[in-house]
Amino acid sequence: MLDPTCGTAGFLISAMHRMLTLADTDAQKKNIKKKQLHGFELQSNMFAVAAANMILRKDGNSNLECCDFLRKNPAQVQLKGATVGLMNPPYSQGTKADPEQYEISFIEHMLDSLAIDARAAVIVPQSSMTGKSKAE
Repeated sequence: MLDPTCGTAGFLISAMHRMLTLADTDAQKKNIKKKQLHGFELQSNMFAVAAANMILRKDGNSNLECCDFLRKNPAQVQLKGATVGLMNPPYSQGTKADPEQYEISFIEHMLDSLAIDARAAVIVPQSSMTGKSKAE
C-alpha cells in the first residue's frame, strides 16, 4: 500500500488494520507491518505526526520518508511493489507558473509509481478534473 502524501498517516493506519484482519498467520502480519506500508510526506511536522501515529499502532517499521514525492523516481518507487495507492493530495497548490503542483500531477506520479495492475483511490475536488481556469 502506498500513500504518497500521507499527512498524519490516516490511510496507512486504516490500510494496516484492514490488511491485518485479513492475515492468517503471525508471519503474514509481521510482513504487512514491516514491508507492505509505504508513505511519503513533504512537511517535516506532518511527517513527525505520521511516524508517531504508526509507532503508537505498533506497525513494526514505518517505511515513511520525509521527502517530496514528486521528486522521487517512479521506477524506484514501483520497486516497493505497492498494488494499492490511496491519496489525498494537497489542494490548490498548482499555478500556471508551477503546473507540477496541480492535483492531477500527484495522481499521474502515483499511478506511475504503483505496480502493474495496481488500483488507486484519490480524494480530490471536482475542479481537479474539470479545471478552474482555461489554462487548467
